[in-house]
Amino acid sequence: MLNRLNLPLEEIKDRYLNGESACSIAKDYNTSHIVIIYNLNKLGVKTRIPNKRKDIDSYIIENYPKGKTARQIAKELEVSHGTIGRHMRDLNIKSRGKPKGIIHHNYNPHLQFKDRCRKYIELATDWQQEIFKRDNYTCTICGKRGGDLNAHNTTPFDELIKKYIKSNGEDFEIFKQTQEMFDTSIGITLCKKCHYELHYGD
Repeated sequence: MLNRLNLPLEEIKDRYLNGESACSIAKDYNTSHIVIIYNLNKLGVKTRIPNKRKDIDSYIIENYPKGKTARQIAKELEVSHGTIGRHMRDLNIKSRGKPKGIIHHNYNPHLQFKDRCRKYIELATDWQQEIFKRDNYTCTICGKRGGDLNAHNTTPFDELIKKYIKSNGEDFEIFKQTQEMFDTSIGITLCKKCHYELHYGD
C-alpha cells in the first residue's frame, strides 16, 4: 500500500507498532515525522505521545548538564527539537538559552574574526534599523526613499577592527562590550546602487 509520496505504509505501520519512533522512521524515508504520524492516523494507528518516552528523560538528565545542546540530543535520539524542549519543561530543566560560540550549530571555525564581528553586529543588534530609521529610510546620496537599503560605515569597518585587535587581540567577549563598534553615528543609509558605486565606482 503506497501513498502519493511513495511511502510503504504497511512497512511503516509495522515498524511503528514494533516501537520505533516516527522521527526515526521519517529519517529513513527522507520526510518529516508529521507526515509519518499523519499517514499512521489515516491507517487507524493510535500514535504515541512523544514526551512519554522515558529513555528521553534519562538521556537529557545525563547529558544536558554536561554541555550537550538540545539539538545535539534530539539528533542523537532521532526525535524533534520540540520534543526535547517538552521533556525539559516537564523535568523542570531550565534551558541555557541559545547556544553561542563553538557549540552553536552554525558555528564556522574558518570564519575570520572580523567577519564574525560584522555578523554579530548585523544579527545581534538593531544597528542597521536604527540608522535607517534615523535617516527616514532615505538614501543620503541620491535621496531615494525605501527599497533595498544598506547601512554603510563612514569609518571603514576593517579600520575599526584593526584598531580593536591592536588594543584587545581577538577577544570576542570584550568586542561585544565595546560601544565604539556599535556606534550608529558612523553609519549612513544608502540605496543598493549608491552603496555599490561608493565601493566599486570610478
